[in-house]
Amino acid sequence: MSREVINELTHMFALDIQRAILSKIHKAKLYSILADETRDISNKEQLVCLIRWVEENYTVHEDFIGLVELPKQDSATIFSILQDILICCNIPLNLCRGQAYDGAANMSGHIRGVAAMFKEKNPAALHIHCLAHCLNLCLQDASKKCKSVRDQAISKAWTVRTGAVKSVIDNYNVLCTAMTHINENSHDEHGRKACGILAVLEKFSTFYGLSLAYLVFSVTEHLSKTLQTVNITIHEAQKAVKLTQGFFSRQRTHECFANFFNSVIEQSKDLTDEPVVPRQKRPPRRIDSGADSCTFPSPQEYYRREYYEVLDLIDHELTFRFAQKDVEVAIVLEQMLLTAATGKKVALPSSISNLYSSDFNFDRLLQQLEMLADTILESGNDPKTVTNIRVISDAMNAVPVSKKLLPEVHKLLCLYYTIPVTTATAERCFSSLRRVKNYLRSTMTQMKLNDLMCGYIHKDYLVQTDVVALANDFAQRNNRRKIYFSRVH
Repeated sequence: MSREVINELTHMFALDIQRAILSKIHKAKLYSILADETRDISNKEQLVCLIRWVEENYTVHEDFIGLVELPKQDSATIFSILQDILICCNIPLNLCRGQAYDGAANMSGHIRGVAAMFKEKNPAALHIHCLAHCLNLCLQDASKKCKSVRDQAISKAWTVRTGAVKSVIDNYNVLCTAMTHINENSHDEHGRKACGILAVLEKFSTFYGLSLAYLVFSVTEHLSKTLQTVNITIHEAQKAVKLTQGFFSRQRTHECFANFFNSVIEQSKDLTDEPVVPRQKRPPRRIDSGADSCTFPSPQEYYRREYYEVLDLIDHELTFRFAQKDVEVAIVLEQMLLTAATGKKVALPSSISNLYSSDFNFDRLLQQLEMLADTILESGNDPKTVTNIRVISDAMNAVPVSKKLLPEVHKLLCLYYTIPVTTATAERCFSSLRRVKNYLRSTMTQMKLNDLMCGYIHKDYLVQTDVVALANDFAQRNNRRKIYFSRVH
């Protein structure tokens, strides 16, 4: 087959997949938009667009819609492109109930960012700053402010994964031996670098900084993986953050520090020098207030301050970064459902009634919320023990008639699940992009790239494609094919 025919067939498969996805999105009605930018292998800036929607059984989907090459990276251009995508897909902007981006100013800027432009046209499109990115910013800010972690771990390549940090700690002696060998046998630039690295590795502060970084990052890495799941809700994300903060709070005791410090001392034996209190630097006279500088009676007291400082910074950054205005709206929706599920009377906040006036008949909603506890009881659960939205959605699925009996509650649940939490799915699309468009296949049209990406990402739709119908469509596209190809039955 010629290249043109292959491209045509690829495009037909991609269109069939897109139609199948869009038909489900149109049926779901409410949706959220996710977008992110990356640079492909040919150095072109690509914008990926995904739609988050919810099935009748509350299964969450985040589906790849397409890639668009960005001529400029300003917010007006990106907003215009996203609008064009929605128009091409026949998806009404007024049904958008959420949007998730990274923290870049052109995307999340509160004045002229893409999120602000969407909210000007549709105030109900809640903007969520990707919580996985928020966690990353927490760690970056805390690490920059803490010298022991910043100097010994953050600037090195091994901190990308906590497994790598652990590997450095476990193989510390091997690293020191290797640096010693390179230093003694190389009299060039590499030998001098090895000498410098060896001098750093032989300091107790280096081993302590790595151990402290591993303590923090090993916990937050689990949180990061949790936040990146597709079907996670705002409630579950907030709960995961609180549990992580609870862990760090429990570690902030004299007993926990003593155990940690003694463990580091034991592991660093014969690997580093003895811990000492760093020499106090005298501040310049022009900025010296005359007050006595802080002194530490022992190395343990000095490293205790470093330990507490890291834990306090992480806790503060988690509280600060995860406090988002639109997240509070989602929490109000969640509290309405949980309150009703336990059999208590629900009050309707004015913020909700103003924001979703076109989505609900609020008189019916309040009436049906009073019946939600009966649905929970019918499903075999005790209404008084309901503390999670999942229990409510499982109860609605277990009693299918409840979706017809309580349509407004069903719609409220779908709205809650539609609100996005992260843009991790967009990041996964970038991984797919690097496989589809690589160094060996770096020149292709934008349409061909989108067609290949669509088939690669949506493999489940691809295997369900009606090949016979596509073959007949292909054969009927011009007169010559009609002569040579008969219809397949």
